[in-house]
Amino acid sequence: MTNILLDMFNIDAPWLKPALQQYILPTHRVAVVAFAFGDDILTAADWDTMYHPENGKYYHSVVDGLLAYCIPLENIRIINYISDSPAEAADIIKDSDIVYFTGGLTPRLYERILEFGLDKVLADYPGVVMGYSAGALVQLGEYHHSPDKDYPEFMYCAGLGMQQGYYVEVHYEATPIQDAAIDRVLRERQQPVYALQFNSGALIAQGSKVQPIGDVKIFLPEDILCK
Repeated sequence: MTNILLDMFNIDAPWLKPALQQYILPTHRVAVVAFAFGDDILTAADWDTMYHPENGKYYHSVVDGLLAYCIPLENIRIINYISDSPAEAADIIKDSDIVYFTGGLTPRLYERILEFGLDKVLADYPGVVMGYSAGALVQLGEYHHSPDKDYPEFMYCAGLGMQQGYYVEVHYEATPIQDAAIDRVLRERQQPVYALQFNSGALIAQGSKVQPIGDVKIFLPEDILCK
């Protein structure tokens, strides 16, 4: 398995595309797991406001980046949480070469993956797993949330455990809140933190090898001892 952890959905950005081209191929089939939405999405009509091909708010932000790699539109399947059954969702993943987690609310993404039983399917997934923001964090064994508008308190949360031994700060802008959260993780977990600079940082991980791409600041536990 190759894990790609992104800050944003701009996978066709000039600074990022050259690094991803060996992992995202024109022949690939992509299963998009768009489960990170809020609890206000209850009906098929609600879902369409997000991911309908004609007027979905987030449809093009996900699909257009993949089309830039010459993947045919028919090879891109967005799993519909409202209308697809867990068995259908599992089949879409099993038939794919890339699983793509979208951004949004990380705990809800994780909970819905477990609800559908997709964690078991993904445990032995042989392809590429990629995701941005929430879709990056959920790939970790444990992740932290810096306080923000969605989660006003710092917290640790369980992830899927595809990557272990480090933490990730997404949308990093060196704010006092973010830096305080990173310091806390370094003190309490004694593991590195990769801070993906807003809209310009990513990680490519294969096993225990983690390759930063673009603007990524690496914080180490020993750094905290020097403060």
